Amino acid sequence: MQETRVLVTRDKDYGALVFLSVQETHGVILLRMKPTTSDAVHEELKKFLSVHAQLDLHNRFVVIEPGRHRIRVSMRRPS
Repeated sequence: MQETRVLVTRDKDYGALVFLSVQETHGVILLRMKPTTSDAVHEELKKFLSVHAQLDLHNRFVVIEPGRHRIRVSMRRPS
C-alpha cells in the first residue's frame, strides 16, 4: 500500500531533493521559522491550511515563514 503523506520539515535540503528528484511527492512543507514555542508553529500551519485547504499538495514544495507562504510546483522529469 502506498501512503499519501505530506512531509513537514525544517531541513532546507528537501527543496533540492524535490526539484532534482525524478520521483513524485505528495508534498513537502518547509518551516522557515524559529518559533519560541510549538504553538507558534501550529498557528502558522493552521493559517496556511485555512487559506489553502483545497490545494492539492501533490508535487508541491511549500515554504512557510511567519506571515508568508510560498508554493512551488516541482517540474518532475518525464519517465
